[in-house]
Amino acid sequence: MESAHVDSTQPFATLLVNGPDAQRFLQSLTCNDVTSLTTDARQWNGLCTPKGRLLAIFWLERVEETTFRILIDPESAPFLQSTLLKYRFRSKVTIDLGAETSGLTWATFVAEGWPWILPPNREMFLPQWVNLDLIGGVSFKKGCYPGQEIIARTRYLGEVKRRMVKVVGAGDPPAAGTPCFSAAMGEQTAGRVVLSVPHPDGYAALVSVPKSVIPEGTVAIGAPDGAKATLTPLPYALDEVKG
Repeated sequence: MESAHVDSTQPFATLLVNGPDAQRFLQSLTCNDVTSLTTDARQWNGLCTPKGRLLAIFWLERVEETTFRILIDPESAPFLQSTLLKYRFRSKVTIDLGAETSGLTWATFVAEGWPWILPPNREMFLPQWVNLDLIGGVSFKKGCYPGQEIIARTRYLGEVKRRMVKVVGAGDPPAAGTPCFSAAMGEQTAGRVVLSVPHPDGYAALVSVPKSVIPEGTVAIGAPDGAKATLTPLPYALDEVKG
């Protein structure tokens, strides 16, 4: 059964990607520029479907020239490992589960506006819909990877019509994937909860919604007549793309 919200703190699992083809392998699959990653540095990154929908968001670290470490929540680690292995083919690379690392605070993710993909939200969002491009997790200069054409087209030929915002509300934190509604859209689902954590006034959450909903200042959680959650500012602007 899905818990009401993600745990406030938890350790993160690691995946070790190692071998002479490790950089080329990751560069061909992920949405950020792996070649720019220096030893002992970390970057936001993600894995998408051919339609540009996120399967996972993670931190990627270069441990050595041919060794990389992925940090991801334990629930998603086996899924990400098996997905990467499907793409390995003849690449000279191993993908192994490593030791868990020290706990990270989910409340920090919500406060900082950092997105994450938990199982209920797989294949639901383009990277831009959860602001991954705004925190430096998408490179628009690198070559092809799954979903690249759609992700680039959204930036260069159209408009990003959805963004992730922070809300606070009363009651228990809603589960990831809980639908959100707006006055203008009536009974039509406007968006989904990305992450949520307990807050002194109830809960704080990140939700992905159409940009047209943002001026309303509130969203209803769970149902069109559900309890209202109030939008609060993120620590970054919604139009300053990095990368």
